[in-house]
Amino acid sequence: MTIPIQLQDYFQSVNPLDDPRFCDVISTELSETPAFVIVGCPQDIGVQRNNGRVGAALAPEEIRKQLYKLPPTTSVIHSQNNSQPIVDIGNVDVSSNFLEPIHANLTSVVSNLLTNGHTPLVLGGGHDCAFANGRGIFEHAKQLQKTVVIINIDAHFDVRPLNNGLAHSGSPFRQLLEAYPHQINHFIEFGIQNFAFAQSHREYIESSTVPSTIYFYDDIITNGFQSSLQNLTDVCVASKADWIYLSIDMDSVQSAFAPGVSAPAAMGFTPNELLSIVKALCSTKKVRLLDIVEVNPTYDIDNRTSKLAAITLVTALNFLT
Repeated sequence: MTIPIQLQDYFQSVNPLDDPRFCDVISTELSETPAFVIVGCPQDIGVQRNNGRVGAALAPEEIRKQLYKLPPTTSVIHSQNNSQPIVDIGNVDVSSNFLEPIHANLTSVVSNLLTNGHTPLVLGGGHDCAFANGRGIFEHAKQLQKTVVIINIDAHFDVRPLNNGLAHSGSPFRQLLEAYPHQINHFIEFGIQNFAFAQSHREYIESSTVPSTIYFYDDIITNGFQSSLQNLTDVCVASKADWIYLSIDMDSVQSAFAPGVSAPAAMGFTPNELLSIVKALCSTKKVRLLDIVEVNPTYDIDNRTSKLAAITLVTALNFLT
């Protein structure tokens, strides 16, 4: 179940014929035609459980405000008019104010979209939604006997143990690794920062039965960003997985460029590097599910982070179409 939105609540074009904006080429009506489908998950309960700073619940609305004022690219217009439309179905129901039923709602939405041939593009919310999203794609993949690579673009591993048996923004990939060890073709962490993890979390991943590759930020810089990115795409190709689940935590970007996140990092990717990652992975045409998480508008400056998240989403669409 999702709560529909009204596009005009976010942006209205002054002259849509001569100066069209993203809101002019997107729809809120989902049909049987396979589409790229935007869905929001406006909650930060998992961030609060992880002792983080709250505010990510505001992210889907703020990202949309920046997204729908952007001029659409030629590929987006072509996709909307001729091949695979872009649809925004609104937000999952978060009225329960409890994370587990919210996750169940999100999993149901993602699974149903995938079953009907759509590509979900999820706007978080905290990174805990990755468990719900991942559960949706793995349940769908199980039915079709497909394999999936998880790629987490992040400063953190997000494989913390549950907190008193409860999920949180630091636990989603531990939950997925333990729930779907035989369906995850490969688990890739890209951008992990040396000052942002416990050694036990690294050991947990390295001892997992799931094939895993960790790209530490320091190594990416030392080895050269382009070389590391090429290696990442080579690993994806070599895995021979059917699909990619791409999860983008905006705290993987330097806080100078993305101050509005739940856990800001002094170091990290530049905006151009983040977009290069998105271009390379989406160009494989294997990305079947994408989420952008941990934008925190409460701490943003001049909407820098929301704008970058919106541009990241459009960049993905340019290379998925």
